[in-house]
Amino acid sequence: MSYDVYGPYIVVVMLITFLALFAWVLHPKNKAGFDDAANLPFEDDDEDNNAKADNGRIEK
Repeated sequence: MSYDVYGPYIVVVMLITFLALFAWVLHPKNKAGFDDAANLPFEDDDEDNNAKADNGRIEK
């Protein structure tokens, strides 16, 4: 089969996929999970706070 046969269906599949993802992202049930993921870079790790930055140098 060629693009001439499946071409029109590809656009429909892509539109349905886009609308499904759009609905999933905007669903209120997923808000808490997305908020947690958005704040991950700002959370402190206990290991990083206790570790000393040595920049790869060894004290003698």
